[in-house]
This record gives sequence, structure tokens and C-alpha cells, in this order.
Amino acid sequence: MKKFALSFLVVVTFGFYALIQKSNTTPEPVVVNDRSAITIKPIENSTDITSSQEPNTNADVIPTPVIQPTKQPQSTIQTPIAKPAVKPKPASGWNDGAFLGSDEDAYYDHLQVKAVISGGKLSDVVFVYYPKDNPTSARKSAHATPILKSEAIASQSANVNTVSGATYTSEAFMRSLASALAQAKA
Repeated sequence: MKKFALSFLVVVTFGFYALIQKSNTTPEPVVVNDRSAITIKPIENSTDITSSQEPNTNADVIPTPVIQPTKQPQSTIQTPIAKPAVKPKPASGWNDGAFLGSDEDAYYDHLQVKAVISGGKLSDVVFVYYPKDNPTSARKSAHATPILKSEAIASQSANVNTVSGATYTSEAFMRSLASALAQAKA
């Protein structure tokens, strides 16, 4: 039984070898798994064994194909291309800077404000001009302007409460500030 198994092994090995020699092409690597591949190389000396010879002892050497692992090409890891730094938009959607509002009629005079945006938030409101031509307008504006400014900064909008006694000034303030904030929109 041992001789039969050994003979069968020799015939199969020789048949495999002959098949490789017949193709006369370099065999492609056989992928065993995703990480390695093997290449089958033919034996250099093929004249030692013929189909009529039978091995008789352990002294006889049976030629077998040499299987050697081959290196996989290193995977190319692409580094991401750095995108230009994009300034994130603030939650309010306002760009930083100073934005001049529209010139609004406050009945007795004109009013115009400048909105200062810092960090995407309304940080200051500067009165470019406001009603102050007569003593009554000057008194009402002196009272209304700080209230309008603090309410606008607190609410982060042009929607503020009208100051009693300075209705026209308050309405002109809201329109001018709304136009300045519209310019600041991203």
C-alpha cells in the first residue's frame, strides 16, 4: 500500500510538473488570502525522473515544485489633500466688520447707525447721527439712544421695543439697524 501511495504521489507530481512545463509561461501568483500570494516556480533539473522510473528507497529524491511566497505590492495610502481653510460661518450668519445702515427719516431729523459685528455677534451700535437739532429732540435722543443700543445688542437683532416719547427715533433706529445687519449677512 505504501508503494502504491508513493507511486501515485510521484505520478501526480510529475503530471503537475509537466503541465507547468507545457504552458511555457510564467504562472501568475495564486492569491491565498488578501495579504499574501504564492508563485509556483519549476524545478531546474527535470532529467532525473521519467515515467518509467520508480523510486526504490529514501535515497531517491522526488522533484516537487517549489512554492515561495511573493511580496504583495505595498498599498498606496493617499494622504488627503488639504483643503483651504474656510472660515466657519457664525451661528447668526453675520460676517465680522462694521456695516453702515440706511439713512432714515426720524420726523424731526434723520438717523443713521453703524452695526459692529465681532465673532458673528452684534457687539456695538454706533449712532452716526440722530435727531438733536432742537432741545426737545436732543433730550429725547439722549434718553432713547442708549436704551435702543443696549436692547439691540441684548436681542442680537433690530427688533427692539419702542422707547416711550421717542417713537419716531425708535422706528428710524430699527430700520437703519435692520439694513446694516442685512449687509452683514453671509
